[in-house]
Formats: sequence, structure tokens, C-alpha cells
Amino acid sequence: MVRMNKIIGPAKDVKKKHDTSSPNDNKKDLPASTDADTPLRAWAKKMAPRRQPNDGLESDVNELIIPEIETDNSSIEPDLTQDDVNPKVPIEDVSEEIQLVYQEACQFIEQLMSDTSLLDVSTLADQAQRIVSQLNQGDGLLRLALRPSYTESFLGAHPVNVAILAALVGEGKKFDQKQQLRMVVAALVHDIGMTRLDPEILQNERSLTAKEQKELQQHPNYGAEIILARLGIGYTWLADAVRQEHERAKGQGYPNKLALDNIDPTAQLIGLLDVFEAIIHPRSQHDAVGPGNAVKQVIETHSELFSPQMVKAFVEAISVYPVETYVLLNTGQIGRVISTHRRNPLRPVIEVQTDHNRQRLSSTKEINLQEHPVLSIVKSLNTIEVQKLVSKPDDGIL
Repeated sequence: MVRMNKIIGPAKDVKKKHDTSSPNDNKKDLPASTDADTPLRAWAKKMAPRRQPNDGLESDVNELIIPEIETDNSSIEPDLTQDDVNPKVPIEDVSEEIQLVYQEACQFIEQLMSDTSLLDVSTLADQAQRIVSQLNQGDGLLRLALRPSYTESFLGAHPVNVAILAALVGEGKKFDQKQQLRMVVAALVHDIGMTRLDPEILQNERSLTAKEQKELQQHPNYGAEIILARLGIGYTWLADAVRQEHERAKGQGYPNKLALDNIDPTAQLIGLLDVFEAIIHPRSQHDAVGPGNAVKQVIETHSELFSPQMVKAFVEAISVYPVETYVLLNTGQIGRVISTHRRNPLRPVIEVQTDHNRQRLSSTKEINLQEHPVLSIVKSLNTIEVQKLVSKPDDGIL
């Protein structure tokens, strides 16, 4: 694996706390933290619930973190179950090796969020390199990151998902190894400052007071302080990225209300990917939104929150129709995007799952839209729309 001191910072500032002489040794045996009742774990459980219908939950806290999500409920059948609304994305085409890389990265970040003394650049470098290497070989990790629900702990899965997206953008922009690994490392630790927040802020189920909200908005500063204390001034670039990832283009962000020209580019990108990752997974304020519709939301809000250049880089990397997006074709067929073309994002490879009358096929078939010019995508579909359109929703195509 690549040595971190040759990629993202000087080794002399590193204070090692545990043996990292063999980065791959025993990683599959990483134990999940048993500290199940910590305030941070209570916060993690709260961050990724499935909203019950009409629960009326609101959040003032997140208005600077994610854009308000508007949903059209007119097509929702009243008798749909929660399994209809959020079925699991099939991952049978993701190898066990890739699933293990994902699981181990999530477990490591979960441990780090529970014990920041484990912050070590060598281990971070290893995790970042493994993510980049696997993503360069195919879309397997991306499929796992885009699933509509978390199968690993939110504390680990959310940062890892953002890191996978960061690696994807870096690959698409043809960043050099140093740039790409720096982005992935920054994504992995972007929430580390949450560990210093008052337990009352993390555990409560009520709206935060003005004082508590102000404290919450200090977590990027806390994260930067942890990084500098553990790794030294040689990692100021990493501290800056963590400190500024909640800043927004017109000064709407926090903690310092910086305008676009003063926001570190890595922080800008991680902030955008943080928003996207939050949109495609369930939160107390909203249900999961399909990747295609989430891309649309990011595009529509970019002028207020992010730089046009960052949004362009994001869309070029992930595509207008990301993998795992369900789409309606002009033939009336419904399919799932299984691969994309970076130079032709409107013509992905589709796994077609219904016929022209939306009757389920006995076996799916793949169509590369680049090879079929008469076929086109009419629109992306959320899972509720898919269940409504398919002729036999009881069987479930998802």
C-alpha cells in the first residue's frame, strides 16, 4: 500500500497509538464497538431512522446541512407497506471481496468515532487506498454506497459512503494519486468533531435550543482541533477541509459563514457529497430519495449552496442516472441502471425488468442504450413509483 508520508503529509508529525506495520492484518476481525449506549451512538441511531407516515418530525438543525426535500405524494398508494417504500437494492453482483472492503472500512471509522486516539494516518491511508483501488476496478463499492438503507452502523457507513463518492469524483476528474487520496481521507474523518459535542445535544429527541444549535455548529472546529492535536501542523490541509465542509457558497454555512472564494476546494466537494449522501438515505426529516432524483436536487440547489464547478464535477462522475437508479423507458419498460458511460451519461446500461406492458419478465436482460439509439429514458423513478407502475406489485421486482 502507498505510504501516507509520501502522499498526504509528513511522517514526523504522526503520533502512532497502535501497530499498523501490516495494514491488512486482522482487518476482517475488527470488532464492532460495544459501547452501545454512548451519546454518539444515540445520535447515530437518530440520524438514520425510517420515518413513519405523517409523523410530523421537523428539524431546524439540518437546514444548513441538507436542502429541503420536496416530494410529490400524489402517487403514493395508501396501503403500501414500508417494505414497498424502501426495498433493498440487490447486491448479488457485488463480490464478497468488495463487500469485505466496505465492511472493514465502516468498522474502522466506527471505532475511530468511538475512540479518536485511534486516529492514525497509516491506517487512514490504507483504507483510502483500498477504496480507490476497488473503485478503479468497477462499480461494486458505488453500488453499496448508493443503497437506500444502511446495513452497517451509520457512524461508519455515512463517512465511508462519502469517501467512495469522493474517490469517484477524483477518478472522473483524473486527479493524481495525492489529490484523490487526500479527498478520500478527508471524507473519512469529516464528522470526527461530533465526538466532542455535549451528550445532551446528541441524545435528545426535541428541537435544539439556539444555544445547542450554536454548539452543534462548532463540530467542524472540534474536528479540526482533533486532527491538529493528533497529527500535527503537517496536516493543516486536512484540518481545513474538515473545518470548512459545512460552509456554503453564499455564506449560509457554518461555523464561520465563509463565502465561496474562501472555502477550501476539498471541503466544498465533501460538503456537496455529504448533502447527496444524506438525501439518498432516510433521515428523521425525509425518506430516502432515489439517486437520480437526488442528483436533480443537487443540480437545482447548486447556485445557492455550491460552486457550479463542483456540481459539474459531481454530475460528470456519478451521472444523471447513477447506478441503482430505476428508470422508465420510452417503450414503457422499467429497468435499473447497472453501469454508466462518463462521456455519455444519458445513455447508461439498463437491466430491463418488465416488458412494454410493465409485466414482469421471467428473467431480466441488459440493454446498452448507446447501442440502441431509438431507446431513451423518459424519467427516473423512485421505489414507490416502481411499485405502483408494475402490474404485479405483490411479487416485487426490487
